[in-house]
Amino acid sequence: KAAAAMIPGSPVLGYGAGAFEEAFAAFSATRSRARYDHAHSEPVQWAVEGGVPLVVDLDGTLVRSDLLAEQAVLALKRNPLSAFEMLVWLGKGRAHFKARIAERATLDSEGLPYRRAVLEYLQTEAAAGRRLVLATAADARNARQVADRLGLFDTVLASDGEVNLSGEQKRERLVSAFGEQGFDYVGNSARDLAVWASARRAVLVAPSGRLRRRAESLVEVERVLDDDPSTLLDYLQALRLHQWLKNL
Repeated sequence: KAAAAMIPGSPVLGYGAGAFEEAFAAFSATRSRARYDHAHSEPVQWAVEGGVPLVVDLDGTLVRSDLLAEQAVLALKRNPLSAFEMLVWLGKGRAHFKARIAERATLDSEGLPYRRAVLEYLQTEAAAGRRLVLATAADARNARQVADRLGLFDTVLASDGEVNLSGEQKRERLVSAFGEQGFDYVGNSARDLAVWASARRAVLVAPSGRLRRRAESLVEVERVLDDDPSTLLDYLQALRLHQWLKNL
């Protein structure tokens, strides 16, 4: 409990890797003479040393589009008969379906319609030393490509062909890694409500009024990011017109 009480003292950046013993000694100097070199749980240890991580969703949040839908359409354009295979894949679960689609249609991570406001926010947080985690229901292959392209994320959590990391599954994974209220979460849809229920704070991306009210009933909303396309170039990027033309 004493270790957990240290987190509000430096919630975003933490006290530094390997600094638990020294930080705890200073924190508990007026409370106890006992010395400890680690916390009672790994999530608390990570939060004390590294700060509360910022966890970011991908589809609809970091990018405007849905990668699975785009790749499925591209796969069908290349081979319409693959529709029968897709039915078989889907019968084996969404995670399996996503993995097979990712194998068939190469992701163009360079040309994705990234949300400018979200990217700028993440770049600012990363520059300040905050730990960023990409947590997405997209297949791990796609998630890693995006993470490698941006160079912002310390950790990538994604669907792996067996587990579809969405909603409750994502919440359980994050709580297991960082603890209840041990992370802040950036999301954009109703599927993210389950995750926000266990987050410390929420960042909402282009939410509807209803989604914002539901999120506010579950968690403290730190900020709202909304950068809907405002120019013709933005609209074309969101539509991925260059990708469609390339595959005609």
